[in-house]
Amino acid sequence: MLSVRLKTLSIFKAKITLAFCIFALSLVASTSSANIEQPNIIKDLHYGEVLFHFYQEDYFTSIVHLLAARELNRTSNHVPEDELLLGGIDLSYGLHKEAARIFDKLLQGNVRDAIKNRAYYYLAKIYYQRGYIDESADFLSNVSGPVQESVFGELKLLTGQVYMAQGKYSAAIDSLDNWKAPKNYKNYVNYNLGVAYTKHGNVDKGIDHLKKVGKLKAKTETMRTLRDRANLASGLTLIQNDRPADAIKYLEKVRLDGLYSNLALLGIGWANTNADRHDAAIAPLQELRNRSAYQSEVQEGVLALAHAYKGMGLHGRAVQAYENAADIYIEEAKELSFAAHEIERGVLVDALLDRTKGGPQMGWFWTLRDLPELPEVKYFTELLAEHEFHEALKNFRDLLFLKKNLRHWDENISIYLTMLDTRKARYQKYLPLVEKRLSGLDLSKLQAQQDSLSFILNEIENDNAFLQLATTEEKRKLNEIDALEKRLELLKLQEPDNNKIAQMSEKISLMRGIMRWQIHNAYIERSWNHKQEVSEIEKHLSITPEKSASIKSAINESVEKFDAFEVRIHALHKEIKRLIPIADRIFEQQSRYLEHVAVKELKQREKILVGYEKHARYALASSYDAAASNIPNNSASDNKDAEAKKSKKWWKLW
Repeated sequence: MLSVRLKTLSIFKAKITLAFCIFALSLVASTSSANIEQPNIIKDLHYGEVLFHFYQEDYFTSIVHLLAARELNRTSNHVPEDELLLGGIDLSYGLHKEAARIFDKLLQGNVRDAIKNRAYYYLAKIYYQRGYIDESADFLSNVSGPVQESVFGELKLLTGQVYMAQGKYSAAIDSLDNWKAPKNYKNYVNYNLGVAYTKHGNVDKGIDHLKKVGKLKAKTETMRTLRDRANLASGLTLIQNDRPADAIKYLEKVRLDGLYSNLALLGIGWANTNADRHDAAIAPLQELRNRSAYQSEVQEGVLALAHAYKGMGLHGRAVQAYENAADIYIEEAKELSFAAHEIERGVLVDALLDRTKGGPQMGWFWTLRDLPELPEVKYFTELLAEHEFHEALKNFRDLLFLKKNLRHWDENISIYLTMLDTRKARYQKYLPLVEKRLSGLDLSKLQAQQDSLSFILNEIENDNAFLQLATTEEKRKLNEIDALEKRLELLKLQEPDNNKIAQMSEKISLMRGIMRWQIHNAYIERSWNHKQEVSEIEKHLSITPEKSASIKSAINESVEKFDAFEVRIHALHKEIKRLIPIADRIFEQQSRYLEHVAVKELKQREKILVGYEKHARYALASSYDAAASNIPNNSASDNKDAEAKKSKKWWKLW
């Protein structure tokens, strides 16, 4: 009977594998931290703008700005880093061939080791993501010497992933043990060391590392989730190694409201069952039974609960539990069938079209954070965990963005023609004025005036004629003083013995002396300033012929440039028109493929539920027979032993 059970445990097995490997070796590498090259300082503003958009995951804007900046030679201080960034953005789009072409070109050039190592990293990443593990390992083997800080952690991650994919757990362990990780990485390192050791066969040492993470006093949800994963990994490993009693101690530490609570409850149930403690399996499996029935762990849990009742010899409860399980499987199979039908009808694509408005635009690291409001949405969590569906969904999103972007440009490119017409009108308006000023420009006359000013300044300096550099206000005051003196001279002739007139004459002389002293005191500064102004005029006069020629050339070329811009705009509009139907067709194909992947996954789950239901029906009939014939306890015990042995075979499958 349990041979059917072995086949129906595939979901739990997949979940265990996911829980054990999702963080596997997330920080592994063979590169020493001493070889980290510090990041370069941003020297070009336009390159900094490109990086800003890149780290915001706005890849489309980033690549547009980067290509424009390179075209205008505005990233000259960041060669070949700009080429690497362009390859990285292409990689984010999934453009493997274009990215590989860029990196191959870099590797052939004369660039420093850190740049080459980064290119090797990206090439390794390309091949790893395409499933060419050995080729990826070959590229990683070429990494030597300094590594840029921006990719150091990712390189360690990729190296570890490649080791794991090749089954080289010993190499992964060596990489972890040789890395003196900073404090904020220690928990991840211990987790990954635990996974690596258990995969390598050294269970006790692996559990020791996982235990360090399982005892964390976590303050953040990320660390609490990591702690749950560590305890779950410890428990499942111990179950696999026929140590169910030890496994339960770790599984019970997983939070009941955490992401992995269902797996932990199911694991506790199976661990107790394998240890012939069916009574202890009831409570966790009953808690699991009360949760949403569409979750795969719950679906398996209701069957495990029935097995526990049967193992205890409670045939009446077992009959009820098997009947309940069969009803759940039938109902969920109907739900899955309906969901698949609705997806085939197009409701999934319609909902996604509504949900993908705004937010991050494109890229391989995009995720759907806001699920559509559909009855089928309850299956999305597990669907999104499937690599094929997730990649199909991201490609769907990227194609949707490109399609909308082409439509946007098709509708708005006429704006550039309007801008061009406005520039033409402004050009025609001011052209006569510019031409008039150019024609009235007499450089010989201006040069003569400049020479005259220079001559006068030299004479003033040679004759020490500082009064000639007096300001208008100062000259006005000196003239007033002269006028007052003349009036006093007339008064003296009329009243030669008048003392008041003599006093006034002395005061006026004093005022004249003060004014002359002030003008003389400012003479040196004024003389220098005038010389500077004349020198500036001379400089402008020297470049005026060149600028005049440049303006005349621009006038002659402007009409041609306007025409060239207009031709380019029309050509781009034509290209956009050509691409729109292609994008629409490919998007439609991707939509159908997304639906196909989703339906395939749902039908696979439906098939599993059909197997569960058959198993429940078979076990139900067996329980009826056992209840009717009142099987002796020793026979029941023999059956329980057989179940336990067969269940242990399943753990070895994992």
